[in-house]
Amino acid sequence: MSWLKSSTAKILLLGNVWGAAFLLLNVAVSHAGAPFTTLGRLLVAVLVFMLLLFFLRKHWQSFSWGQVAVAIASTAAPFALFAYAATHLPPGYLSILNATAPFQSVLLGALFFNYKSSARMYVGVVFGFLGVFALSALGPVSMSPQTLLAFAAALLGACGYALGSYWILRWCSQNEPVGLALNLQILSALFIAPWAIYAWPNIHSLPPSAWLCIGALGAFCTAWAYLLYFNLLEQIGPVKTSAVGFVIPASAMFWSALLLSEPLGWGHAFGFFCIATALWLLSHKP
Repeated sequence: MSWLKSSTAKILLLGNVWGAAFLLLNVAVSHAGAPFTTLGRLLVAVLVFMLLLFFLRKHWQSFSWGQVAVAIASTAAPFALFAYAATHLPPGYLSILNATAPFQSVLLGALFFNYKSSARMYVGVVFGFLGVFALSALGPVSMSPQTLLAFAAALLGACGYALGSYWILRWCSQNEPVGLALNLQILSALFIAPWAIYAWPNIHSLPPSAWLCIGALGAFCTAWAYLLYFNLLEQIGPVKTSAVGFVIPASAMFWSALLLSEPLGWGHAFGFFCIATALWLLSHKP
């Protein structure tokens, strides 16, 4: 039972960190734009992982084609897609769309990776989506071609997270976590760099809040969170780890209420209950 409590605590902690990331992303993108924000958080994460390698006295690992695929699916594409979506959607909606990752993980696992999903997991997905729909009662976002494209981008980004979790286990399971995370950030930064250079902002006009948000996104919501994410993948597998996607909307709503004074209602209370039930069903070992 000790491992169970530990994995559940890690899921809750990771969900809160990534929930706060949507608020930071919204602030950073509003000032620096999606390309620069994406590249900035990746470069900060690279610096953090390099420092960790130095202080832990670990050797840098060579790149592999598997890491290239994982970097595109689980890091470069989702970061870029969610950064773009953040230019048209508020943090709450981004976190709600991100919560589709568990459903997509179960679906991808059943279709392509021979993952034996139990009825318990499917019930957990249903409860999770009930919670997601309850939390979406923050208010309607007016539909337009731009918002529809942003919705599609966020859904595709969530699919990247789901797909990347399987590819990490398939191609990178033997890699040391810090070295693997460093390589993924370096490769992702290389993919994002041309986009960021093309749309380079006037960095001298960026307010301190934008720099702080980019730094926090890279150091805490990327570097530190990746290490915890890899640990969970190894401990409980990709489908159960994807339960963190149901915690993120609740976390994002909490931080929005705390920092942006957004009101919470009964719909949110029901959402929190459903998400907690989904978390228990997907991460609890029967």
